[in-house]
Amino acid sequence: MIRPADIFTDRAVLQQRMPIPVWGECDTERLVISYAGNSVTAEVADGKFFGVLPPVQAGVRGKLVFCAGEETCTCNDVAVGEVWVAGGQSNMEHPLFCTRYDPSVLTEDEDLRFFTVPRRTQPGVERWGWHFEGLRAVDTPWTVCTAESALHFSAIAYAFGRRLRQRLHVPVGIISCNWGGTVIETWISEKYLSLDPLTRRFGEEWNRRLAGQDMASYLAHEQAVQEELGAYIAERGDTAAEAARNGADVFLRTPNPTVWPSEGPYHPNAPSILRREMVGRITPYAIRGVLWHQGESNARRADEDSRDWYLRLLHALAADWREAFRNPELPFYLVQISTYDGGAGSGENWCRVREAQERFAEEDENAYMTVSVDLGEPDNIHPARKWEMGERLAAAALDRTYGIPTPWEGPKLLSAVREEKGFTLRFDHPLGLCDGALEAGDFFYRLADGKRIPAPAHLQEGDVVLSLPPDAEQVTGIGYVLANYSRATLVCRETGLPLAPFTCRLRS
Repeated sequence: MIRPADIFTDRAVLQQRMPIPVWGECDTERLVISYAGNSVTAEVADGKFFGVLPPVQAGVRGKLVFCAGEETCTCNDVAVGEVWVAGGQSNMEHPLFCTRYDPSVLTEDEDLRFFTVPRRTQPGVERWGWHFEGLRAVDTPWTVCTAESALHFSAIAYAFGRRLRQRLHVPVGIISCNWGGTVIETWISEKYLSLDPLTRRFGEEWNRRLAGQDMASYLAHEQAVQEELGAYIAERGDTAAEAARNGADVFLRTPNPTVWPSEGPYHPNAPSILRREMVGRITPYAIRGVLWHQGESNARRADEDSRDWYLRLLHALAADWREAFRNPELPFYLVQISTYDGGAGSGENWCRVREAQERFAEEDENAYMTVSVDLGEPDNIHPARKWEMGERLAAAALDRTYGIPTPWEGPKLLSAVREEKGFTLRFDHPLGLCDGALEAGDFFYRLADGKRIPAPAHLQEGDVVLSLPPDAEQVTGIGYVLANYSRATLVCRETGLPLAPFTCRLRS
């Protein structure tokens, strides 16, 4: 019996110019793996094999063959190119069919290929899940891009992959590994969660809550949830057709099922569980980098310390995945979470997560953050404009990873100059407006007592001019978009890329 890992199927994409780890199960003492004229004898222990094929250039395609004596297993039409993992929660899993997109992007491309990691919390256990449509956690092979497969794949990941195909002219494979509503700690291994007291507490708190849980009652509830969700999915019907009929904006505001499993050992937010049951199934597959859109679920419970603990969790995630994928310089490309009211538009809990994401990109030399605050919607946690997010990630990767000069960053603050009637903020590129006019709450002053007050602002020849408040001597800082929701309409006049939220401490 030869059983390669589930990610090795027909139409797989292998990462070019990197050693290619290959693994699986077999019941023989010796197994040979062959591809593109190269062969390696795999190590076999306890019914599992592991081997590493040498690097191959992009453009090669052929059969990946596993041979043990007279038994052979073959993966056909295996291509070599660029491979990326698209991870996170619902805004990453968000399929194209319920976004705003130009129908012309629905092109068929046999060299753009998709793989979806089944959303599971137990090995081999299939379960229903609501991912903008009802899906069963089944093993599926790599698929080529068609109009139909693109519609049901991650919108961000598809936009990213399509742009890379257009610029790099090599096969591109995207591995979708995400789950809506999940917190970041479920994606981090126990080893890395335990290294820091600020991150260790999430596992400890979870274990305390579950202490003494009645497993029989829990499993019965799990079964009831699955039955209820299955019935809802059957009743809801074809959601892709629903979105096409009513439009993405209506679809995304249609109530979703409220069915969600209770806390327990198989909950998708159990610390480390998705790192083990999902990421663990694709490591150490050779990949070029990671796309990451997550943070909304952590923002819901953000507190005064969340800038620090979410930042530590991001560092733990990156260190963990770099070890798992055997690449200490594995790049991470983040989408900074957008603006969203969520019933607390003037709050700052989402802002703290956005600030942590910005600090992570500043502190990690292989992490990059793209901005989406201009795409946010006050009453929709799933903004419909996903295409722009994928395009911005692709622009960043083309520039930073592939060395193809591509604009991807918005304007940066150069100086805040105190003048007679206010402050003039100058940027490295002149600013423009993408929608309407500046609002009173877009800019703010931070006062000595920690409070913030709106800073009336207007544009003047690409700069921002702020009027002084009555208590001007108490001003200690200036900021842009320090609320859960803001229209965030300022962009680079030349590229249209948004100005990122920022704070600036003034010199005393």
